[in-house]
Amino acid sequence: MSLLARISAALLRLVKRDIGGSRVFWPDTSWQTGSGVSRATELTCSAVFAAIDRISSDIAKIPLRHWRVQPDGTRVELTTSPVLRVWRQPNSYQTGFDLMKAIVSSQLYRGNAYVYCPLNGKNQVVEMHCLSPDAVWPYVFGDQVWYRCSQDQLAEIQPQQMIPARYIFHHRMGAASALLGISPLIAVATTVLGSQAIEQHSMAFFANMARPSGYLTTAGKLDRQKAEELKKRWQDQHGGMGQAGKTPVLEEGLEYRQLTMTAVDAQLIEQLRWGIENIARVFQIPAFLIGDMTRMMARNSEQLMRIYFASCLMAHYVSIAQRINIFWELDTQREYVEFDVDELFRTEFDVRIATFAKAVQGGLATVNEGREGAFSFNPVAGGDQVFMQQQMVPITMLGQQPVGPEPPTADEMAAAFALEVQRRLARWAA
Repeated sequence: MSLLARISAALLRLVKRDIGGSRVFWPDTSWQTGSGVSRATELTCSAVFAAIDRISSDIAKIPLRHWRVQPDGTRVELTTSPVLRVWRQPNSYQTGFDLMKAIVSSQLYRGNAYVYCPLNGKNQVVEMHCLSPDAVWPYVFGDQVWYRCSQDQLAEIQPQQMIPARYIFHHRMGAASALLGISPLIAVATTVLGSQAIEQHSMAFFANMARPSGYLTTAGKLDRQKAEELKKRWQDQHGGMGQAGKTPVLEEGLEYRQLTMTAVDAQLIEQLRWGIENIARVFQIPAFLIGDMTRMMARNSEQLMRIYFASCLMAHYVSIAQRINIFWELDTQREYVEFDVDELFRTEFDVRIATFAKAVQGGLATVNEGREGAFSFNPVAGGDQVFMQQQMVPITMLGQQPVGPEPPTADEMAAAFALEVQRRLARWAA
């Protein structure tokens, strides 16, 4: 048995006897979750699923970059560092995109993401395994944090194994406590329940005819047996969606009168839209990203995407990058990891071209930097220099510029012309 396994077993015995360690609990949210929304049904709400999938995909698709600061203050990119290597290929069954999306999805859905990171003899992370957030519980022993994990065969974790914090990359959201995050779904539990109730009512309305679309009336008097017979015959011939559109044959003086939709039914779509807006508000994303296109126009889509980046994605990029720097014990004064957020705006082709053109013309970027940033073109010879137009000089030097020769006067021009005429006449005479 390894040293970690023996320590884990000893701590587990202490936990079972409630000695030495205290379990960290989530805050009491029964006032909200007690409304009937379960963890399984939250993701069945299309707006919730779309919000989590949108944010996690936009974060996962942006590459990580590792920078090292040189003594002169400049920085160089490290493309083969151990940190990037494990993030690009975290394990044998996931890609880097899969792992990052799982981390962000777990963070948004449950408020916490737990990644088991085994270390090698050089104290370097060799693999990363995202664990189920419902199968991990933090424990505090003095000033040390341990995580009690359920069995995970892919990560080779034994049942109820206690793992020290050095092996767990714990990313969390919100401020439920010092160790546990809180999911945004806590704030929209009732909204999710209401949206699901509306969808279930709509499904029952159209599939099972929960509200009658019309009724039969007659001026004559029908006995109970005759009325039940006519009712059954009508339902057999025209009840349900499969019977819609058939021509009815009325007898006994019956007339069919259609019911109009009530104002309450007409407001269902408005209530569903409000639910989408409320979910978008909690996740801090524009509503058009999860299906509400009522306020989205072509001319403001670019601005909305930048608002989405500034109000939502940027916080995730910063928090994950800082968590990586701390977990990998990077000295941020000398080297650090960050997201290449410029990749997020590569679809804005005209804006990107104009930006790099101005940067090259203004001496802020080299030609090769502009070629790579705007078009992903290969560098060209001589393109690593910064160019500047020659006529641009500091304003303080304008009065010190050498003054050019004054233009000739009219008399000087006439004398010069006469001299040239005499020279040509002399050549002709010769």
